[in-house]
Amino acid sequence: MVNEDAPASEPWWPGAVGLALAAAGWIYAFGSQPSGAVAWVVGVLAMLVGLGLFVAATRRTLRENAGHRIPWWGTPPVRPRQWDLLAGVGSPFLTVGIVVVAGLVGRGVWPVLVLLAAVVIAAIGVNVVHNRRISTGDPGRLGGRGSFGSD
Repeated sequence: MVNEDAPASEPWWPGAVGLALAAAGWIYAFGSQPSGAVAWVVGVLAMLVGLGLFVAATRRTLRENAGHRIPWWGTPPVRPRQWDLLAGVGSPFLTVGIVVVAGLVGRGVWPVLVLLAAVVIAAIGVNVVHNRRISTGDPGRLGGRGSFGSD
């Protein structure tokens, strides 16, 4: 069950803190020449945090739109928040981590493109599976008659 009654005024500070940390990551990535163990830790940690937030945002969007197809272009039919904190902070963190790690690998722009393509392909794949389940009536793991968790 999804609560579609979002609060009229959500707190602003979590988004501000998250975006400030992402901006600090961008300054670190482009304002200095990251190298050594600290750069690896910052890059991998930013990638993991960003990926975790991105996955959580995607799962939440799929759960909120359990009975609806998600369009390829535009917003999903059920969108209770004006700004999604998880996606809005997760994507910059993921991008910062990819840029730092790709800079450490030192192979040019190709590692950035490969890692970003992997994230995009995974997101597209999840959307395809969700829309296929909606069109065929298969509830999958989201619940409903015949699903794993419906007993």
